[in-house]
Amino acid sequence: MHAMNPTPTSSQRASLRGKIVRGGAWVSAQYGLRQLLAFLRLIIVARNVAPTDMGVLGMAALAVTLVRVFTELGVQQAVVQRRDASDTVLDTAWTILLIRNVAMTALLAIGAGIVASFFHDARVEPVLRVVSVVLVLDGLTNIAVVLFQRRLDFRRQALYLSGGDVIEFVVTVCLAVTLKNVWALAYGWIAGAAARAILSYVAEPRRPRLLLDRATVRSLFGYGKWVTASSILVYFLTQGDKVLVGRFMGAASLGIYNLAFKVSNLPATAVTHVISSVMFPVYANVQDDSARLARLYLRSLRLSALFSVPAAVMIAALADGLVKVFLGTRWEASVPLIRLLAAYGLLRSFGATTGSVFLAIGRPRIRTMIQATQVIVFAVVVYPMTRAWGVAGIAAAVTTYALATNLYAVQRAAKECAVAARDVVEALVVPLAAGAIAYAAIATLRLLPALDRPSMASLVALGIAGTIAYAGAIVAYDALAHRSWRADLVEAATAVRTPR
Repeated sequence: MHAMNPTPTSSQRASLRGKIVRGGAWVSAQYGLRQLLAFLRLIIVARNVAPTDMGVLGMAALAVTLVRVFTELGVQQAVVQRRDASDTVLDTAWTILLIRNVAMTALLAIGAGIVASFFHDARVEPVLRVVSVVLVLDGLTNIAVVLFQRRLDFRRQALYLSGGDVIEFVVTVCLAVTLKNVWALAYGWIAGAAARAILSYVAEPRRPRLLLDRATVRSLFGYGKWVTASSILVYFLTQGDKVLVGRFMGAASLGIYNLAFKVSNLPATAVTHVISSVMFPVYANVQDDSARLARLYLRSLRLSALFSVPAAVMIAALADGLVKVFLGTRWEASVPLIRLLAAYGLLRSFGATTGSVFLAIGRPRIRTMIQATQVIVFAVVVYPMTRAWGVAGIAAAVTTYALATNLYAVQRAAKECAVAARDVVEALVVPLAAGAIAYAAIATLRLLPALDRPSMASLVALGIAGTIAYAGAIVAYDALAHRSWRADLVEAATAVRTPR
């Protein structure tokens, strides 16, 4: 258990709470913009670029992600977690990342032909050689921007990241409607990475320099070894399904699967990403105060579930209409995948609240062990499910491992933070029950012919009805059980309006 610090004053608690909520507002705005741009880009690209071309880019992206995670050193997380991020630490961390990323780019350029052979698609080779440059651009990014998290200065972080997102969106969309092929996606990706690298030096005036301090290298690697192992496991968990689809089912199937994955996971995981991004540095700041750690984790879990559940429910209930209205008929094969993967996205959002806890309290080994279990479960179920149901079987396999392990991860994080089991159950069960009511309301309304026809009007009407049903169920629970889920939202709104 964590040692108790002297009790913080009410003004200190209010100050931290205000920083958390204001930070969450900035991260929400930045990530909300990113997801909005991603959704708009997905619609435009889907209507102009063939599934096969999207699959080829997806194969190249899998290779880039593979070398990235297998060489993940946990350096940035180590810098945020440290209380003494000196110039020596920052310069050494930047030098390590630059060397690593240049080496990765060279490796991909040399091995592009091998990757193309693995996927049985020669088009992957030139695309991979071009997009590998994003790794060099990432390595050149100013390392000092990670201190925005440590300082809880999410405003500057949001502004510099959003600039890159906007540029990537504009370049990708313009090229998609003109080139209408895989190169539109490749050049857009590079443009976004270049913009973020440049803007990192605009947002943070400190300039890194080449330096390798031996003691600092040992210290950074000592923390990062479990992060490295965790990143490798995360690759198999989040990308292993896509590797299997691309390897055995081809570029077109991978394009459809990737689209289904993005649509189904976009809203639910967006909520958790915002909360996790804010809470990791906050947990690190209060890691020695057990009582505050418990309160903060329970609140983050409650808020994550409160927003993730209805997002996943809406996607699953309206999947067919969303695809027909926004993406077009050539993507109809993605509908059953979207429904399956919406459940995966929701379970993933629950588990994602735990990783920042384990990292912040200096227990990354726990996260790594949980992820190793997830890999084992996935490996056991993926073959029989894929043989029985094809691409849908792979989606079912990832949903199965998510169900088997993410709820345990929540329980273990709650235990580390000394959160009562009853509170954890309530934090998950109440939104899930309200989500079931919302799904039933949408399904009932779709019995009306006017609302079952795919159109923008019917989607809006059903979405509003589902939202009202969900919110009504939460309010009813508050009244009947004398609990206050609304209190978190009221306090959040108050803190956002409070001046610094």
